[in-house]
Amino acid sequence: MTKFSTIPSDQVIDETIKALEQNDFHAQVVPDMQSAKEVALALLPKGAEVFAVTSKTLEATGLKDIIDESGQYTSVRKELLELAEQPDTEKKRKQVGSTPDYVIGSAHALTQDGKILVASGTGSQLAAEVYGAEHVIYVVGAQKIVRDMQDGIERIETHTVPLESKRIQEVYNNKDAQTNFSRLFIYNKNSYNRDVQIIIIKENVGF
Repeated sequence: MTKFSTIPSDQVIDETIKALEQNDFHAQVVPDMQSAKEVALALLPKGAEVFAVTSKTLEATGLKDIIDESGQYTSVRKELLELAEQPDTEKKRKQVGSTPDYVIGSAHALTQDGKILVASGTGSQLAAEVYGAEHVIYVVGAQKIVRDMQDGIERIETHTVPLESKRIQEVYNNKDAQTNFSRLFIYNKNSYNRDVQIIIIKENVGF
């Protein structure tokens, strides 16, 4: 276990939630992945248009399959995959991915002073998370809580990047493949009355 894969104390988790709330995010802690799934699904109305971004946390909790495969929601990812098979749809794909009703994913770090850090290779999910979606849901393992922004960036560079690179190498059967987290989004404070929900799981889940 490293400092970036260790579940913090209840006191640190509670202080982080208070800081997130002070920055106008809605935050809560749940004991396990099953509870996180139940809370997240309660936030998603049946039939809603939902963009479930690429996330090991969504895979581990089962949220990805429910959103994209159950038929209970309008899956933005499925629409994007269908568009990708058609010619000259790049602009349309960007529009569809940028303005879903709901976007759900994870963060790579939460700081104890209430900031959210999300790294991305393509940035394809960031437009929705930053501005386009009316509702944003982050499902985050408690091991991603860090002291401050500097620790958050260090966590991404020294912990998340190697794990994501290993995943890519396995997916593409290419031992030289490396992730390219070329974009970093730092959510300092919620504004404009957006609905941003953070569900913190007291388990080590995700990268």
